[in-house]
Amino acid sequence: AQPLPTTRNDWSGEIGIRFKVLRPCAVQSIGRGLCCGAEQLQESVPVTLWKCPDEKLLESEETLVSVLATKIVGPESLHEDGFAFEMLDENLTLEVGQEYRLTQRCHENMLDSWPEGDIEEDVAESASGSSCIRFLGGVYNFHGGFPSFLDGAEGTLRRLGMLNLKLIDTLGHFGLDPQAPLSELKVLLEDLTG
Repeated sequence: AQPLPTTRNDWSGEIGIRFKVLRPCAVQSIGRGLCCGAEQLQESVPVTLWKCPDEKLLESEETLVSVLATKIVGPESLHEDGFAFEMLDENLTLEVGQEYRLTQRCHENMLDSWPEGDIEEDVAESASGSSCIRFLGGVYNFHGGFPSFLDGAEGTLRRLGMLNLKLIDTLGHFGLDPQAPLSELKVLLEDLTG
């Protein structure tokens, strides 16, 4: 997804996106968008990948939240296609059907502002750039910590292009077609594993 026009740098907290995994994949890198027209970021901030607890746990005061990865992304990060990325220490496998959240720590008067606009849901689907995940919209938290608040007008999704992931489609990576009959998948899996 290409970054939206940048519009904000006036708020402090964890701000980002949420997404659901549709098919087996693994995260290689996490990153954040560049200001419109910028060739690199001006300052470094943490970008965090969170595993979202199920709805019952999310409503509980005693929610245990999983931080899966945090990387400092800034001017020294790899810049590619309007984003700056940092590689994870090792590929991180995501669970099909699971919701995840990806945030960056923002602060007032940040040198790199972030996109804030809403996008129609059907536009977001075609712009997400991956068949492995579905973009669900924006999230935030006022003082850091797990981004438990959902964000955006009804029927729209917020902050597409603020953050990004580099994913490996683990089915495609091994030459597996997810639509193939189970017997064919079993043979391919046996060939791969011996």
